[in-house]
Amino acid sequence: MTLPRSARSPIALALPFTLGILAVHALRELPAAWMLGLLAIPALLPWRGRAIYALFVLGVLWCVWRVQDDLALRWPPSRHNETIELRGHVAALPERDEIEGERRWRFQFRADDASIPLIRASWYRAPVELEAGECWRLALRMRTPHGSMNPGAFDYEAWLFREGVGALASVLADATRFESAPDGA
Repeated sequence: MTLPRSARSPIALALPFTLGILAVHALRELPAAWMLGLLAIPALLPWRGRAIYALFVLGVLWCVWRVQDDLALRWPPSRHNETIELRGHVAALPERDEIEGERRWRFQFRADDASIPLIRASWYRAPVELEAGECWRLALRMRTPHGSMNPGAFDYEAWLFREGVGALASVLADATRFESAPDGA
């Protein structure tokens, strides 16, 4: 497969790939596997513009693959409101605010168990000051991230997705602080 001389510049090669990525972002939902297969067939047939088209298809396939990987890390809806106990650490600077005189912490919690996604946790009436990097064993009520679909409003679910957060949780009463991360973490 030979590219035309005018299409050999890096910008000319990046353009169809980028357009493939943007095409996926314009869709309301990810295409099914059979649709991706149909999309790829013309890239296999001999015709003059197939090299450029193949770069477009490569952009589409790469973007769908990356998004599916990220979606696979989300807390499953079938386990919504499940209470679990996890050991892990505060993964970023916690945010503190007070509502009607009661302290609330919001923080990212990374569990030691690699199968658990990054969690955005809320701890109401926390009896302690939280700091980034602290190790905890927490009882958490887990929830699947979701946001409202109001036009023009802040898209909380999309923001969580961009931040890599795959679950929301509320800290329950049981919490134990540890001095350091467990062995192997």
